[in-house]
Amino acid sequence: MPDRDDQDAAARGFVQPGQQDRPARQPDQESGGADRAEGAVLLGDVFARRGAWGEALERYREAREARADLPAARRGEARALLALKRAPEARQLAEALLAADHDDVDLALLVAEARGATGDPAGALDALQGAQARAPERADVRKLAGDVALGVGDVEAAYAAYTAALELDPGFVQVWVEVGRLAEGRSDPRGAEKAYRSALEHLPTYAEASLALAGLLRRLERGREAFAVLVAVLERDAYDFKALLLLAQVLLDDGRSADARAACERIVRFEPEHLAARFELGLALARERRYREAVAQWERVVTLEPGGTLAQQARAHTRTALDLMHIFAGEAA
Repeated sequence: MPDRDDQDAAARGFVQPGQQDRPARQPDQESGGADRAEGAVLLGDVFARRGAWGEALERYREAREARADLPAARRGEARALLALKRAPEARQLAEALLAADHDDVDLALLVAEARGATGDPAGALDALQGAQARAPERADVRKLAGDVALGVGDVEAAYAAYTAALELDPGFVQVWVEVGRLAEGRSDPRGAEKAYRSALEHLPTYAEASLALAGLLRRLERGREAFAVLVAVLERDAYDFKALLLLAQVLLDDGRSADARAACERIVRFEPEHLAARFELGLALARERRYREAVAQWERVVTLEPGGTLAQQARAHTRTALDLMHIFAGEAA
């Protein structure tokens, strides 16, 4: 493992502006030479894999304009709508697809997910039961059953479903992360750490598991280990703002306010309305006794989301910062 100086140098590279701040190459360059509709679907799939669901939705709809009956485009559109929290629209499209092909397990899973997202867990379970009967060996069916159970608060059923999924597919990294979160909810940090590390043993580049592990390590006051995990994530993707924000928090815990401030400023440079980054930026500035600047950041948080939890905390920190400003002003006089 790299020593602390090497890790610090890597971290500074991620939080300071540089060549990596240039816009990434457009995914349009990755699409092949298929016809217009199929090419649009392929491009939509590229965006979907990157989590750019809005762009993916546009491409799937472009494909449907060219070929309205193209199944891959219709499925992609439903999936994108679901990812964009437009569950009623996704459900309508998915239900129509399943009605035309009752034996398609993937469509049954899509319908189950859409039903669950629209507040119909009973309907979701019904779709899952049909999928499980047709494909009992598929771990993703069990995983979704766990998600539905968790959505209605049945933790034990969720754990049983996730365990069944892992028995079918021990390399199902998303399930390991869910098991880890359940373990954290049961105040079992050792079990949670084991689950997150199991996910990373199967897929070392899985960012979600890395972030979950780093967050757990930070809460356990094992900041050096969390720091190493986050540096590894950012070496792969310097634009992972979740990792960068968590890195800022770890740096603040370690008393390194200047580096934490730089990390938050990098996030805000790209996402000016990133509430958590502005809140943490205020904390970093306050640590440096730059209270006016800190208050400006917290006031921005309140303006952007006045009823949010961060806004409540920002108001409390603002009051404390103003008191400290008066104290230090009095001492200077």
